[in-house]
Amino acid sequence: MTRKQQYSTSAIVFACFPPLMILAHEVGHYSVSRFLGYHPQFRYAEIFIPISQGVSNSDWLWITLAGPLVEGTMTVIGLSWLFRNYRMGPREYGSPLWIFTALSLAGLRWVKVIFDGRGSDEAWLSATAGWHYLTLPILLLPIAILSGGAVFCFHRKQQTLLPLAAGFCAGLVSVALWFTVVGPALLPYPDANQQGESIPRQDVGGRTATGQFDSGPRPIEATGQPLTKPLTVDLIGKRVQVQWTGRTSPNGKTIGKSWWLAVVTDVFPEDGTLGVHYVGWSEEWDEIVPASRVITDPGEG
Repeated sequence: MTRKQQYSTSAIVFACFPPLMILAHEVGHYSVSRFLGYHPQFRYAEIFIPISQGVSNSDWLWITLAGPLVEGTMTVIGLSWLFRNYRMGPREYGSPLWIFTALSLAGLRWVKVIFDGRGSDEAWLSATAGWHYLTLPILLLPIAILSGGAVFCFHRKQQTLLPLAAGFCAGLVSVALWFTVVGPALLPYPDANQQGESIPRQDVGGRTATGQFDSGPRPIEATGQPLTKPLTVDLIGKRVQVQWTGRTSPNGKTIGKSWWLAVVTDVFPEDGTLGVHYVGWSEEWDEIVPASRVITDPGEG
């Protein structure tokens, strides 16, 4: 394979791989959901399961775990190939070199999830286990380091670091195009404006999306005032109005932002957040929100 062919092959493989990896991750969630008897809706970066289907906590565990296991499997396959061939000197591998390199780099997911904060599958799994939400992301970080280090060492020995860098750049462009253009066109998120009134519904990891149902609590008009600072424990048990932020899609469009009645269950003055329980909703919707999303409820008296 000539140098030019190396550049073109790496660029093509790396451009195709990120969308395929994202879809494979969601297929993992989707497949387990269907196996457990649910009817999820497939989107370009997540799947949704309407709250009316009543997913149990144990089922959420398996559904959530399925996504990261896909990347884990890809990483193991890719690294196994690299380690098996590392002892050999520079040689011609052709397209498999770049395919298995891309599979190995699936392990870089565990760098990304640290910056996802509470929004990643690993963060939800950590919180479900009673740990700090960054516990699993940090414990899995060595996999990302091993993945990146092994790829770098292998390609340095192969003298293909420049084609690798070119392919990596192509992969970054591919990710940007998937989240801003291709993904929304092929598998769009639901549009709250077209569906009418939006209320929370479950999605993988216990996070929220938007949906439309015929019954249940309704959004309210924001009529209160900002909370007085500093926050005090006197707020516990008080009814407040909380802004549910809806879902911000990767292209920056906010879907489903609305206000809901809630009761304060805890106060964290040190970081300016409150624990809230949404009136009329089960405890699985309880969350910790910044004070900036909470206002007083005039009906509290």
